Amino acid sequence: MTTSSPVRLTAILLLAATVILGTGTACSTPTRSTPTTATTTPASTIKWTAESLTTAFAAINQKLGPNPEWTRLDIANDGTSMSIEAVDPTNRDSIIKYHYTQATAQAELEQTVPNPAELREQRGVGTFTSSEISLDTLLTIEPKALRDTAVRDGHVWDYVIGRRTNPPAFLIEVTVYGSDPVHDEKLADYDMTGKLISVS
Repeated sequence: MTTSSPVRLTAILLLAATVILGTGTACSTPTRSTPTTATTTPASTIKWTAESLTTAFAAINQKLGPNPEWTRLDIANDGTSMSIEAVDPTNRDSIIKYHYTQATAQAELEQTVPNPAELREQRGVGTFTSSEISLDTLLTIEPKALRDTAVRDGHVWDYVIGRRTNPPAFLIEVTVYGSDPVHDEKLADYDMTGKLISVS
């Protein structure tokens, strides 16, 4: 009959504890995803409403403080999130970026970009505020974009809102993907009344 030495027994106990603790740590790590590339099967479990959009805009404006100056808003059509770029209220030579997640109703700081070229260009176009965005237009534009782009098996991926220089306008750019997201892609631009400006 053999017996385990105290050293070997200690090693076995330490190894077991490491495995147990390691497993617990890995399971507790949170994950977060953002819409970056198109898929052929878009999520549609959540939809934006006037109430949820208003809540999102308020959360973002609270982070930016009084008199926020937005430069770009990107809203995921699957209802999960949106990203906002705005003039940094603490340094007007920088753009600050926030990401809002509807599931948590929280706006999180992504990054601050000092002296970006797009900010210099944007100042010639003008910034905007959330109060200038027509929620009625935003919430009813999806079927228009699908019809106007005529993409086979199309679905709307996102809405990008901002001011443009050529022609000068405050627009909603709708991205539509088809069954082949690499080749079947079109962009439709609308003004805040829902009038189609262009398809490309």
